[in-house]
Amino acid sequence: MDNWFLNLRDDRERIKAVTNQVSLWSVFTNTFAKHEPEPGDEIPQLATALGECWQGVLSKRYPDQQINVQVSDEEDGTYGPTVTFWGHG
Repeated sequence: MDNWFLNLRDDRERIKAVTNQVSLWSVFTNTFAKHEPEPGDEIPQLATALGECWQGVLSKRYPDQQINVQVSDEEDGTYGPTVTFWGHG
């Protein structure tokens, strides 16, 4: 993680986005059956729901900050669905 601080220097928003990122495939790797090459739509749907929950909770908890929540899924499937957040204000 120290490399992110060195590479991003004073870009606090990007540092927060990297350190707060959750890759759902990392969390749920053991839940996929070995005979299934890819998970279905469940994990991307969970990522969307998680992002909506984070947005609501963090906005309520930190009303003086602008909270940004990003849900993404790489087209090449490298990391699978990810959710991250950062705030400023």
